[in-house]
Amino acid sequence: MLELSFEHASDEELLAAYVSGYPRALEALLLRRRDFIWSLSLKFLGNATLAEEAMQEASIALFKRAHQFKGDSKFTTWMYQIVHNCAMDVARKYRKSDVHVDVDQYTETFSVEDQSDEITSRQAVMKALMEIDPDQRAALVLVVMEGLSVEE
Repeated sequence: MLELSFEHASDEELLAAYVSGYPRALEALLLRRRDFIWSLSLKFLGNATLAEEAMQEASIALFKRAHQFKGDSKFTTWMYQIVHNCAMDVARKYRKSDVHVDVDQYTETFSVEDQSDEITSRQAVMKALMEIDPDQRAALVLVVMEGLSVEE
């Protein structure tokens, strides 16, 4: 596969190219999916610093496990699992440490007169999400926010 065609290759083709000896294919894949990995990590962890760590861990895991993708599922489903596992590892690592979650950074700014109830609701939801078990939070994020089925 020519490097010029990486832009038009599917995720699966990029991963196969990497496994076949084209290291730039993985770089192209990670650049393409960077925002996806970041948003999942942030939704799972609720903290930008922890999400960055999970994103790095997920990138390393994709590098190490690329040869394990068999195509039995969608690439995105396989990647979801890797990102989820990395995020849960980071959550467990910092579970007992004093990590401050700034709920306000995840709520939009609204005029107080028009949107105070919505702000309060969003803050309450974010606070509740941060208080539940990381595995339960991940399941809720995947089903409610990402639209996956319960089976997925």
